[in-house]
Amino acid sequence: MHELAAEEGQIVDLVREWGEREVKPVVQDLEHSNTYPAKLIERSG
Repeated sequence: MHELAAEEGQIVDLVREWGEREVKPVVQDLEHSNTYPAKLIERSG
């Protein structure tokens, strides 16, 4: 298996932290309301 370079690992950590902070708290509500999360998608870029 490929090991990540230090910078790649940092990017993975940042994305994970963002997901935990921004996505996880609202994902269930979005799924139940069948809502497209435009603002969330925009911020993910």
